Amino acid sequence: MSASLRPLLPIGEKSAGGLAGEPQQEPRPRAPAEDVPVRFIIVEGQRLVLGYSTKRAERDKKQRELLLERLQKKLDKSSKPKGVTKSAYNKYLKMQGESNMVIDPQKVEKHEKWDGFFGFYTNNQTMSNKQIVLTYQMLWQIENSFRVLKSTLDLRPVYHWTEKRIQGHIMICFLSLYMLRAIEYKINRQEKLNISTDEIFGHLDKIRAITIKAFKKKVVMRTEITDENNLILRALGIKIPPAVLEENVVE
Repeated sequence: MSASLRPLLPIGEKSAGGLAGEPQQEPRPRAPAEDVPVRFIIVEGQRLVLGYSTKRAERDKKQRELLLERLQKKLDKSSKPKGVTKSAYNKYLKMQGESNMVIDPQKVEKHEKWDGFFGFYTNNQTMSNKQIVLTYQMLWQIENSFRVLKSTLDLRPVYHWTEKRIQGHIMICFLSLYMLRAIEYKINRQEKLNISTDEIFGHLDKIRAITIKAFKKKVVMRTEITDENNLILRALGIKIPPAVLEENVVE
């Protein structure tokens, strides 16, 4: 008896909005879904726009919890200062005894108070406070897209030599980015599920096809569909694959 495991890619297509030849409107800054209160103060002659976002507070809390979880795992392996070298960890640590590092609850609590707060320095005196925030949000979206291209979609390095293959690789990456943003829009803006891109791919990546050979039969089955997988697939309008994908008699 033998078994092999491979990713199971859901099959199904949906038409994307925007047909060829349709007139395209110039993109405009999109108003945030959350009404973020903002104000400004003058600091040393510069305008500082300040604000608070509950969504950002939730994100800050989640990111800190993940970071502290990774940090604790490192400390469990080695609590020596040399064993924890990442600068992002240092603000949560304190020395215990002569040579052991531990997480400082007081430092964690101190940073919790800043969850959701943000500020932007600007020399622009004509834009309103909300326009300043919207502009930086658009900038963050652009930077995030480049990060996704380089990390999630692996735009670089390009292991090709001819110009045609390089262009083809980059085109596939940008099409993948378009599909990724379409998935985000469908799930978070239309279905209101509030799931990050990494979480979406993390859940979908768990759907696998298993090939089992036994008793002169070859059976291809999918892994169990979790509640999260079911929610995402239904939100995207993708039919859930059957439990048994293929069954053949082997001589």
